[in-house]
Amino acid sequence: MKTIVNLIFVVFILFGTAGFSQDHPADIVTNSKKVEAEQLFEYHNGLAIITRGQLSTVINSSGNPVIPYGKYKFISQGAEDGRFHEGFVNGYCIVQDPNSYLLGVIDTLGKLVINFQYRWVSPFDDEGYAVVITPEQRNYFITRQNKKIPLDPVFIYDKHLISSMPNIRGEGGGLEALFEARPTVQTGPVIYDNFVDGLCVGEKSLFGYFDRTGKKIINDIYVDARPFSEGLAAVALKNKFGEVKWGFIDKTGKTVIDFMFKNQPGDFHSGLSVVTPAEKSDFAYAFIDKKGTVFYSVKDPTKNKYRDFQGDVAFVNENGHMALLDRSGTLRPLEIKTSKVTKKGKPMMVKSFSYYQQIVNKNILIEIGGKQGLMDTNGNLIVPAIFESVSHYDPTSKLARATYLTANGEKVEGYINKDIHFVSIKELSKSKW
Repeated sequence: MKTIVNLIFVVFILFGTAGFSQDHPADIVTNSKKVEAEQLFEYHNGLAIITRGQLSTVINSSGNPVIPYGKYKFISQGAEDGRFHEGFVNGYCIVQDPNSYLLGVIDTLGKLVINFQYRWVSPFDDEGYAVVITPEQRNYFITRQNKKIPLDPVFIYDKHLISSMPNIRGEGGGLEALFEARPTVQTGPVIYDNFVDGLCVGEKSLFGYFDRTGKKIINDIYVDARPFSEGLAAVALKNKFGEVKWGFIDKTGKTVIDFMFKNQPGDFHSGLSVVTPAEKSDFAYAFIDKKGTVFYSVKDPTKNKYRDFQGDVAFVNENGHMALLDRSGTLRPLEIKTSKVTKKGKPMMVKSFSYYQQIVNKNILIEIGGKQGLMDTNGNLIVPAIFESVSHYDPTSKLARATYLTANGEKVEGYINKDIHFVSIKELSKSKW
């Protein structure tokens, strides 16, 4: 199993880092629990998968196995952020019976809550539903209690996303089976199980919105449509001149923002949507609020993939340099506060470092001198850049996976807490298991 991280890496250089030093926590590995494993994966929902040879198990935040090694095979799971997580998503993990190759689901206690009975299972979404394929090639939504709802063919499938899921071993793997019973979809803007408040885009001759039973809730009158986000959905109509224009509707189908956009708008994040002008303009893109009013326009062409607001801030390229735009419309320089102060008593700032543009739990992964750390969106250094690699903290366990090189060149891999101390580290067994 391999974690795929879809992040953009950007170098931001204004001034040198001369004089900037980072404190190395004392005794960073002292009294760390030894975990016998070959590979460690990130914590999610308070649990992490570890492997020994061909065997796997799940450990809790104390580093103790929740289930015996080799009892299940764990399946990588896609999440809304586009990444593949090893292990738990929304409190559940897909597992495979090593003998039958059928799939089931365990909870965070390691209990098998859905028995091995499906050829394919998606992660449970935020509303508590997963998509499954039975051995008879029937498609259903299931609840966490395994209640089945037949999956109506009206729903659009994002085949590219599904095909990027891992292959399931065993005769007649499930990915292809999902499409055997329906015609190939030419285009489709919607993730196959992307329901918001019980509604999902579906297509007959045109696009509309349907509940999980396939019942039409908003008429299928649109030539294109996006999932709902924060109560609104971007939809497209063709006007009397044959032009396709985008606007926004609410969950009753009422038009909230008029059909004025030639280019498809972005989804709403923190109350704002990204829109781009159809022709050459004095700005590259803009943020609009839920009334369609321009909140902030960005003049410079964007160099960042993640233009949307991520929580309270968004990356914005201004005057050739990246900054953080907050919800008040204020731009903040992307820089790191140090423990040193100027003559005026203000913190000295580091303005030369590399960073990843995806913000997770208000933290940004940074790199200085080939070493990684974490800063928050206010410029505070959360984890000093002293690690060979470091992940974001799991909110449940409050642990992050990290790799550290000691002064004598020894490589330490394990999980650090918020005090930047390894609570558990990987130890290779001398046996062959």
